[in-house]
Amino acid sequence: MPFSDLAAVVESDEFEDNGWIRLRSLDLKGDGLELKLMVRRPDRGDQDEMWCVSCEQALCYSVERPWDDWISLVSSHPLLWPYSEPSKALYFSQAPADPAAVVAGLLNAHEDITKGWFRFRRFVNTGLPIVSLLEAGHGQLATAPKRVCEKYFQVLLDHEMRPRMLSAEPAASAAAVSTQKEECLPKALLFGGSHVVGTGFDAVALV
Repeated sequence: MPFSDLAAVVESDEFEDNGWIRLRSLDLKGDGLELKLMVRRPDRGDQDEMWCVSCEQALCYSVERPWDDWISLVSSHPLLWPYSEPSKALYFSQAPADPAAVVAGLLNAHEDITKGWFRFRRFVNTGLPIVSLLEAGHGQLATAPKRVCEKYFQVLLDHEMRPRMLSAEPAASAAAVSTQKEECLPKALLFGGSHVVGTGFDAVALV
């Protein structure tokens, strides 16, 4: 059954007032996974209903809280950028006058664009402490999805560090990202502070 069946339940006025969802289990199934969710249905006299949400191809997942009052499947989200956008490598060839100011600017740019869904270390070069890397005057700062790399690029440009942004993947791979059919693109299942990124999502109520 399509995920929209579960979405219709949690988006109802009755559910928004008194409903909740609790994660009972997460089981890996080959390349995918299954979530068992207990759903409180105020529209059915506060009946508790077990649902199975499956993901045919799971790319990444994280469970932070086992309960919440909402769940959503989205096709546009920062968590999807590593799988839906070209990857770019960011280099610089001039040391900044104030490395600490550059780090602060990069952190602010990172939080602004990712909204806290990725740690800063996810994309930046961790081969050296970042201040040491900047003081060296040249090197690769980061590898990141295009829109993230563009934000970092602007910070380096503002500090006259002579940044360059290059493709971090083969041309064929970049072309494949841009030509994927919409139904084949990954989606993000968001559940409180938890998430699953993947393809082939379904949801069915278990009798």
